[in-house]
Amino acid sequence: MIKQMHTNPENNAPVFTVILPTRDRAAMLRKAVASVRTQSFRDFELIVIDDGSATNYLADLPADPRIQVIRNPVSLGVSHARNIGIARAAGTYVSFLDDDDEYLSSFLSSTYACLKATPEEIGISWCGAKFIRESSEPGGAPVVRVREIPEHKNRQELLEDFVKVGTGHGVTIKATCLNKVGPFNETLKVAGDTDMFFRILAQGFTPLRVPGVHIVRHYHRGERLTGAAWFPERVRVWEWLLDEHSKFLDEHPGIKSGLQAGVDSLKQNVRNGSGNALIPLSATRDTRELWRLPKVRDWLTRVALPRKIRKQLQID
Repeated sequence: MIKQMHTNPENNAPVFTVILPTRDRAAMLRKAVASVRTQSFRDFELIVIDDGSATNYLADLPADPRIQVIRNPVSLGVSHARNIGIARAAGTYVSFLDDDDEYLSSFLSSTYACLKATPEEIGISWCGAKFIRESSEPGGAPVVRVREIPEHKNRQELLEDFVKVGTGHGVTIKATCLNKVGPFNETLKVAGDTDMFFRILAQGFTPLRVPGVHIVRHYHRGERLTGAAWFPERVRVWEWLLDEHSKFLDEHPGIKSGLQAGVDSLKQNVRNGSGNALIPLSATRDTRELWRLPKVRDWLTRVALPRKIRKQLQID
């Protein structure tokens, strides 16, 4: 059943709602919250959802009337946490931030400048990001990479580029779009954002590229849903996506072939019992296809790959 969401019914409602799920990352959360509070665009609300952390650290957040905090006594998953935020959102635009990432101060202002005068068919936006990956060597310098979103030659190129990313790329969705497509699928423990993107595109909405880099993404050694332990679940969900969104994917064979290649790659990873080596990628026919996949690039930036392969894939 689709939950009804707010569409900024009050004149004093914020322009943006920022939804920030967290779990057992108190120090990282403080940085993420600080990055929202220091935005040059000030008309926002921030909804922090603690998804069952071992200790309650929400009380340590700064007192700010724009911040709402919600705590789940047990973990119900990131999609459920985001949906709690969506159900309470009063903003015209709903943005998503992970607790281990940070907005640059320009994020909301740049997103608003691009979205404010767009037609209804523009339902979602995303932007470039700065990636900071912890060194694999103790005391080593972090590896920094910047990815800007280029202009696209046509709609198909736009869509294929858009589905490569997750919510961590500064994704912002119009409340009117969310009302039409519904919330995140809470049965999906991984790839819930990919499912959401497919539903948005299948409804005829067009994504909008926000020029520039406005978010910092941190790749650390803590638990992440893109980790090797989640590969079997990701295979299951990606196969479900191929079936659930078959009509949309048949209309976009480039997206479909990339998703299928990702399933095949992860299956080989699981068979080999390898979460850190590049066994399946070195055996595939075209690693360029894999590099285009949603989440695969995210994983590749964190695993310990030979320098030659990192250079070939332009990861660093």
